[in-house]
Parts: sequence; C-alpha cells; structure tokens
Amino acid sequence: MLVVAKGHREDIVAASLHRTPLWQHCKLFLLTKRMRLENLSNDPSLRSEVEHFANWVLDIGNENIEGIGTSDNSDVMWILIPQDLLIEQSIGLDGLIKAIYPQIHINFGYISYLQERAIVAPTNEQVSAINDRILSFLPGDLCTYLSADI
Repeated sequence: MLVVAKGHREDIVAASLHRTPLWQHCKLFLLTKRMRLENLSNDPSLRSEVEHFANWVLDIGNENIEGIGTSDNSDVMWILIPQDLLIEQSIGLDGLIKAIYPQIHINFGYISYLQERAIVAPTNEQVSAINDRILSFLPGDLCTYLSADI
C-alpha cells in the first residue's frame, strides 16, 4: 500500500493496491490447508484439541458463528469465546505466562518452542508489559541493543 501523507480515508483507499495498475497482475490465493493440524504428532487428544480450535476459528471466518451486536455501533459484532478456550483471569499474568510458556527458563533457546506459542494483547502497552514480565523469567542479565539508521 502506498503512503498518503496527511491523507483522508478516501485518499488511502484510492491508493490501495487493488486500485493500481499492478492489481491486474496479482493472483489471489486462498489459504485452505490447516497447517497446524498437518504438523501435529500422533497424540489423539492433542490433535482433537487443536482441531476443535481450528474449526472454531474457521467458523468465525466463514461467518458460521453468530456475532452479538453492540448497542452503540451496529457495525461492531462480538464473538462469544467458548469457556474451554479461555484461561481464567484469576491465574494472573504470571500464571498466563506459565500456561503458554511452560519451563521457559529452560526452553527459551529453542526456536521451535517459541514459534509454537504466543500471547496476543490489544495494545502495545500491554505487549510491552507482558514482554517485560516474560524477560524476568529468563536467566542472565537483560541487555538492550540500540541501533540508528543514519
């Protein structure tokens, strides 16, 4: 997408990829293969759990799950998350980190361990707080490396 300095919404939409001459050379690919399911071990309980989650996400994407409208904005819809997919708030941030990253102090050096896990947060401020807390679980001193693009 092109950068539109001080552009309004209509300016930005007009500059998007599908409005450029390049669009005729683009090919649309649909993601239809659920890779997480393909790479699972033969553990049937784990496979069933991941397949349940994957089907739920697909149902949301295919609009098979009815959203709950909000009173202030008719365009906004809420999706009710099934209880079995939630982690209780009472465990706190440390409990959440330990649930998502078990034994992180031992496994943090393994790329595949980190690639298979994520904690998603709605704001950068919350992401920073979570990252800082995760870093406190790691052994050794914390170092910050700064760079400049001159």
